[in-house]
Amino acid sequence: MIPFLRKGLHCLRQRRIKVELLDALSIGISACRRDFGTAGAVMFLLELGELLEDWTRKKSVADLAESLGTRPEPPSEAAAAARWAISR
Repeated sequence: MIPFLRKGLHCLRQRRIKVELLDALSIGISACRRDFGTAGAVMFLLELGELLEDWTRKKSVADLAESLGTRPEPPSEAAAAARWAISR
């Protein structure tokens, strides 16, 4: 929960309304109302969305590289860390 709230606070400090701020608000309000099921479900869906986005990006790059006859770059450390965090 802390990383989502931290990203939301960062947006507030920059005086920007971004998706990260809205995500933090939904998680924070749910937690304040002691609705931990909803907060957990929102965090789960956000993490799942990030994983799907990373997978889609890698697959697209690999498919494009294959069609062009080049080799794709190895996966980034951030993607490996995200996979490890979810698998725990």
